[in-house]
Amino acid sequence: MSKHSRYLPLNKLEAGMVLAHDLLDKMGHVLLPAGVNLTDATIKAIAHHDVHLLSIVSDAGEQIIDAEELQRQLQRIDYLFRHASDEGAMQTLRQFVVHYREGLAS
Repeated sequence: MSKHSRYLPLNKLEAGMVLAHDLLDKMGHVLLPAGVNLTDATIKAIAHHDVHLLSIVSDAGEQIIDAEELQRQLQRIDYLFRHASDEGAMQTLRQFVVHYREGLAS
């Protein structure tokens, strides 16, 4: 697939953006299918379902996330892996996650 996706917080969503993955509720039911063009009304409705980030389709050359969001995500990764050793499988997994978030993974 030539399209990439990025995660955006609800306050960064705009009408016309395209949902990259199905949006599921807590029970696994599809709220919105992948490929839906977001409208102002759907963005407002999504907020009532305790959703904080959405996967949005982006072009390959488009900046994946802004610097502030990337920093927040990297801090979260550090927190999640805080008990992992500096070597071994957990460190390898951490590196893969960091590369994914930085947009370096293919």
